[in-house]
Amino acid sequence: MNEFANLRVRLPGIVKALAVGIPAGYLFAVLRTPIPWMIGPMVAVAALNLLGVRMHSPPFARQMGQVILGSAVSLYFTPMVVAELGGNLPAIVAATVAVFVVGGLGALTLSRASGVDGKSTFFASIPGGAMSMAVLAERYGAQVAPVAVAHSLRVSVVVILIPFALTYGGIPLVASAYRPAIPLDILILVPWLAFGCVLGEVSERYRFHNGYLLMPIFFGAALTMSGIQLSAVPHGLTDLAQLMFGLVLGARYERAFFARHRLFIPFALLNSFFILLASVAAAAILAWAFDLPIATMIMATAPGGLAEMTIAAQALQISVPLVVAFHLFRVVMVNMGTQYIFTFASWALDRSPCRKKIPKLKRRMPMPRIWDPWDHHDWDSRKYVSQWAERQDQREVDREETFRLIAKVLPYDQEAPMNILDLGAGYGALAQYLLSHFSNATAVCQDGSEEMARLGRKRMERLKGRFEYVFCDFSKRGWSRKIKGPFEAVVSSIAIHNVRSPDIIRAIYSETFALVKPGGCFLNFDRMTPSLKEQMKWLREAGFENVQCFRESGRRALVGGFKEHPRAQ
Repeated sequence: MNEFANLRVRLPGIVKALAVGIPAGYLFAVLRTPIPWMIGPMVAVAALNLLGVRMHSPPFARQMGQVILGSAVSLYFTPMVVAELGGNLPAIVAATVAVFVVGGLGALTLSRASGVDGKSTFFASIPGGAMSMAVLAERYGAQVAPVAVAHSLRVSVVVILIPFALTYGGIPLVASAYRPAIPLDILILVPWLAFGCVLGEVSERYRFHNGYLLMPIFFGAALTMSGIQLSAVPHGLTDLAQLMFGLVLGARYERAFFARHRLFIPFALLNSFFILLASVAAAAILAWAFDLPIATMIMATAPGGLAEMTIAAQALQISVPLVVAFHLFRVVMVNMGTQYIFTFASWALDRSPCRKKIPKLKRRMPMPRIWDPWDHHDWDSRKYVSQWAERQDQREVDREETFRLIAKVLPYDQEAPMNILDLGAGYGALAQYLLSHFSNATAVCQDGSEEMARLGRKRMERLKGRFEYVFCDFSKRGWSRKIKGPFEAVVSSIAIHNVRSPDIIRAIYSETFALVKPGGCFLNFDRMTPSLKEQMKWLREAGFENVQCFRESGRRALVGGFKEHPRAQ
């Protein structure tokens, strides 16, 4: 993802976040709270975001914080520490199992209480990192929005409560016995941080999650164990890392997103407290069983993200290598074994006698699940269209991610004048996003429902004059003659599959080709029924060149092709 995309639009929000976050961090530091430079900015930015003051984290804030943190933590991994970690492997495995058991119980209670499907609550309750869990949720057909809400709330709760409880709760803290006494050497530190950035970028390009944090840890630990002395990381830089994490966490609290899911938030908060308390109970049992300090085990089993728990352990000096090892093992298990864990959890929960004993509360929130596309859709009913649109809005997170990719694939600059055709536009969600992204673009929204168009005009009121609706049925041959083209881009999202017939889909692709300008493209995000391979073949048969699949997730994929300029005679 391009961190500088829409920077001009986001810049005021970035400046406001820094203007609020830095004083908040300083205030919390003066008050001597634990990890002040993360908690202070996070609380301040999140609060103002929810009040409607839109703020953004700076470009590469997460990556910058992770490289600094990874470089600092790697210094703890001396040969003696690594040898001791090997002796704690049974405790690490037991803690990972405990975390999954606690997450599974949380998923069961959250599903029964909120009415959200079990798939989504499973990924919302397993502490594996918000981004990783969102990706896995989408892969297995769960809803991304509840997952994002639950993880954002839980990480915030854990980041605030755990350090405060350990600092002021009378729990004996055992400082890391292996805190390295290494001098600061700028000539080593600067190249090492730069190299960490390169390692992180390369690893994440190959979809290695948390690469900016883990690669500096791995390489730095290898050098430290080899006897090569690196440079100490000054406190000012670790405070900067805290600040970056705080801004990133606070910026997640978008008012519109949380307002749409306000009915789910109380359940997600209760679930966060339940998982946190259960994790503390598991930590106490494991500390007794393996004769480890209780504070270390609380940090090691805390249901927060790897980066957040690492920086908390580093700031509080609580057995940093051991805490990192616990969370790192859990992250690896989540990313490599979730398929099997999810399958087993589904089987176990379906057969658990406890499932029937948990009282099912009256559902006070609308089900965000969208009805099966093969069911009858009453597009002429205003009530049905309104309810359907609300259910679609529940998937704002994953939908916007797809729209962002479509905008990125379109071969035009953001300020280029262009005309876009949105097939099966509905209430204009995709067209609205593209018109906001491309400032000089206009759009034609094709649809067959007057009620959809009415809702679309209402939602896109601020873009009035830049779009129009054209009514025709693209399942009937000759529909393209009712649309005045050609267009620089033709797009569609979750629409064409509704015609159900492979022959009609092929015909739609064929007529669409005539509506695309030479040099333009057609992009279709849809359920690949029939198969992805077949649909890419049909695009080539229609005349499109350089046909590609830009993204595939379960049964859905973003496919498209380009219309070449006619060759000069």
